[in-house]
Amino acid sequence: MSQPYHTLTKSLTFPNLDQYQWWQQAGPTLSKLLSTANYPIDQQYQYLLLLGLHIIPMLGPYPSSQRPGLYKSPIGGIGTLELSQNFTKDKNTVRMGFEPVHYMATTGQDQCNQLIMNEALTTFKRLGATVDLSLYHSLVSGLTLSDTELTILREKDELKKQPTKSQHVLGIDMKGGDVLVKVYIYPQLKAIAQQVPVSEMIFSALGKVDDGKLGESGCLSVMKEFIADESVNPARTPVTFLACDLLEPSQARFKVYIAEFQFDSETLSRNWTLGGRLNDPETLKGLELLQELWTAFNLPQGLREPPKPGDSPVRLPFLYNFEMQSGRKFPKSKVYFPLADVNDRDIANVLTAFFDKHGCAGLAKSYTENLLQYFPGVDLAESVALHAWLSFSYSEKTGPYMTVYYQWPDSFNQCHLTAASS
Repeated sequence: MSQPYHTLTKSLTFPNLDQYQWWQQAGPTLSKLLSTANYPIDQQYQYLLLLGLHIIPMLGPYPSSQRPGLYKSPIGGIGTLELSQNFTKDKNTVRMGFEPVHYMATTGQDQCNQLIMNEALTTFKRLGATVDLSLYHSLVSGLTLSDTELTILREKDELKKQPTKSQHVLGIDMKGGDVLVKVYIYPQLKAIAQQVPVSEMIFSALGKVDDGKLGESGCLSVMKEFIADESVNPARTPVTFLACDLLEPSQARFKVYIAEFQFDSETLSRNWTLGGRLNDPETLKGLELLQELWTAFNLPQGLREPPKPGDSPVRLPFLYNFEMQSGRKFPKSKVYFPLADVNDRDIANVLTAFFDKHGCAGLAKSYTENLLQYFPGVDLAESVALHAWLSFSYSEKTGPYMTVYYQWPDSFNQCHLTAASS
């Protein structure tokens, strides 16, 4: 057991069983992630206390198979929390994604879980985190449901058809004792209520950012051209959601996410380069490395059907995001491999070989060993549950930039909680 987690557990108490279970579940894994990423000991305690004292109270009821009617979040880890880490050749950075949830999202008074987000962001502001709320307020008004639109969806019985009803979730990077906050906004329900495409809503909102400077910088025009291209089928390659740093608008990065249900090398190349619109040496070098990962993972090719309500979440599409910023002429590409149905030892072997080949010998030696520390007792040869997503991007400055998004297998959840309470 990690020493900071063990030490804090001796003194931390929780007001209910749900919060206790969240701590027993996520605390050890976060502690080991921070330790293996060589965070200073004071920062390990700092970020564990952030989880235990401030984030866990916002996670809502602890999920279990005995509570199937709980509010469902798009977060991939467990329930409303996901842990991940960024890898570069120089260092690792630990991240958390979570959706603040109130119990009324389950009981029905707040079906789309809209009321708690302001409270969550105020908490980070009070803690001194790096948070500028001007972007949040301007984007939320244009991309999330109003009371009138919520009434329209209820009258049309549309909410029952949606696998998740989330309007926004948060991501935090834990760097150097600071907390950097990002918001992810999901406009699907508002788009249904207004009967307009999600892409139109997102591009319209981004065109107003930073007094219109983002729209004038070129990035947004390139993105719009690609989505409007006749080779891009909106049913197979839909624009899905938006993320941005909660910073002063001129400094913030904006990321438009698209899903891709066609799995083949040609589509991968088309999307990475935005149909050939990104053809600089950096983008093409990144494409070369991306194709290397595509070959190594050997994912089944062909068309995946878009999921329907009640479908298993395993057969997910690729995701891409395209990063834009005021003053930048072209977006930067990132791709997300869906790995929830791939054997975890095979994934670890692919990552180990890739790290070793591309100047990350330390990561190559330690990745599998560290993975077993994060999820003790899991048989990697049999497991297909630990890696939810792997994202990849590339720059000449950092080289390959990868993020692994983890999830806890159900068997580990139950065994771990039993062991922790004994």
